[in-house]
Amino acid sequence: MIKAEAREYVLTERKCIDFQLLSKQVIKKIVEENILWNKEKIGLYYPLKWEINLLDLLNIYPHKKFYFPAIHYKMEFKIFDSLTSFIPGPFHTMQPMTETVDINDIDLIFIPCLATSKTKQRLGYGKGYYDRALESYQGVKIGICPSVFQNLDVEMEHHDIVLDFIIKE
Repeated sequence: MIKAEAREYVLTERKCIDFQLLSKQVIKKIVEENILWNKEKIGLYYPLKWEINLLDLLNIYPHKKFYFPAIHYKMEFKIFDSLTSFIPGPFHTMQPMTETVDINDIDLIFIPCLATSKTKQRLGYGKGYYDRALESYQGVKIGICPSVFQNLDVEMEHHDIVLDFIIKE
């Protein structure tokens, strides 16, 4: 299917998913599989209503440094200070108003996905912010989305980022 059809399908079907339960399962897997054991600088995202919420990782790993995306014409990553430093951003997102860092200083980035393709490429909302921000990123890219939307048969494009790993609940 084409990307527009895949987006429409996921945006409709995801309303039937218990994202609170799914978030707990994914966090448990991240902790049990010790995914962050040798990573000190972690990229997260502030979840939208229909995305897997990884914010509990902030409390589970208080000794690690976290970074969140912010959009100011382009996507940048900013150091995490506290959840009270977040303000509303474009597209109903929440973003920090802290110092911007070089994306390649971040060891690993968790990336929200609407879906993933059979070639481990990310299907997002269609604005291309993550694709452009991560095109030269050298760290680990981990896609986060419900397993029911992973490995879809979608016609992807060359600029769609390829993920290193995709977490299944």
